[in-house]
Amino acid sequence: ADLALGMVRSIDRIASAEFVDGVFKFTANSSKSAEKIVFTIHVSAEEYPEGSAVLRSDKPDDLVSTSSSLPDIVRNLLGEIELGPKNNIALETQESYTSAFSDCSEVDLDGDETDMLFGTSTLLESDMASARQLFGPESVQYRSYGSIDDSDVDLFVNIKNILDEITAKAWKVKRDEPVVIRLHLSNSHYLDGYVPRLTVFQPSAMDGFGLGSQIRNILEMYFSKQWPRLSCADVEAAKTPPMTEPPKEADAKSVPSIGNGFLVQLMTYVLQRIETLNEYCVICDESHMFQSAAMLKPSVCGRELCVFAYQHLGVMADAAEEVSTQSEVVDLLVSMAGGGG
Repeated sequence: ADLALGMVRSIDRIASAEFVDGVFKFTANSSKSAEKIVFTIHVSAEEYPEGSAVLRSDKPDDLVSTSSSLPDIVRNLLGEIELGPKNNIALETQESYTSAFSDCSEVDLDGDETDMLFGTSTLLESDMASARQLFGPESVQYRSYGSIDDSDVDLFVNIKNILDEITAKAWKVKRDEPVVIRLHLSNSHYLDGYVPRLTVFQPSAMDGFGLGSQIRNILEMYFSKQWPRLSCADVEAAKTPPMTEPPKEADAKSVPSIGNGFLVQLMTYVLQRIETLNEYCVICDESHMFQSAAMLKPSVCGRELCVFAYQHLGVMADAAEEVSTQSEVVDLLVSMAGGGG
C-alpha cells in the first residue's frame, strides 16, 4: 500500500489518495475533460492478491476483478490516466481480454502482451545480458509495464564476499541476502528517458533498511551527475569486449567504465561503495573529518551542515539513528568523556 500511495502521490494530476480498511482510493483529473475520476480498489485481506476488485466513478457498472498486486493495478490505472484507455493486462475480464488483442495487427509482438504498446530498448536488453554474464543469471530481474512505457529492473548485489560477519551485524544486514537495487525507468527510451526512480532493500527488510537509505542517497547523487551525460547512442558506441570479473578501482568513488553497459557500471559502483560505506558521511557522502580510522557503523560527519540536518531535520536518521540513540553507544561515549576528563 505504501508503494502504491507513493506512486500516485508523485503524479501532479492526482487530487487525493488514501488506504483505509482494505480500500485503496485515489482521485485523478481526467485526461479528456475537467471531470475528476475516483478509482476504488477493494483488497481482500485473506486472499490478497486474489479477490481484489476495481471500480471507476466514470464507469460505475464496470466492476473488474483482478489477481494482480496493488502496485501493478495502480500502474495500469495510471496508464489510463496519462495515455487514455490502454491494454489493462492485469484486469481479468472478458472486455479487457478482448481489448488487449484488438490492435495486434498494428504492432510487432516479440514477447508477451506487455510489449504490445512499447517495445523494450535493445540497449536495455543488451545491458541486462551483460550484467547476467558478469554477475550471474540471477543478478537481474525485469518487469515491463508496456501500457505506460515503464519497467522495473532489479539488480541483485551479492554482499557476502565483501562484508564480514562483524561488519554485517553492526550494519544490521544479512550477508546471505543480496541488496536489491530497483530501477524504475523508461522501457523503450532507457538512457534517453527520465531519471530512474530508486528503491534499495533486502528481501527480508523492505522497510527500515538503514544501509539502503545510505546507498540510495549515494546513487541519487550518482544519477544527478552521470545521467545527463548518458545516452543510448554514446553507450552503444563505447561498448568493449565482455569482462570476466568486475574491475577494481583504487578510489571507491571512481566511476567504473561504461564499456560493458550502464547496468554493469552501476552494479560495479555499488559493490565498491558498499565496502567503504562506513568511511563516508551518510548525508554529504564525503570522507569523515578524522582520518586515523573509519567508524564501524555508518555515521554523520562533524561538518556543521550535516550535524544540523541530522539533529534538527532528521535527514538520513534511519541510516545513522543508532549512532546517537542506541543505549550502548551513548553509555560508551559518556564513559569515554568521563575518562578523558
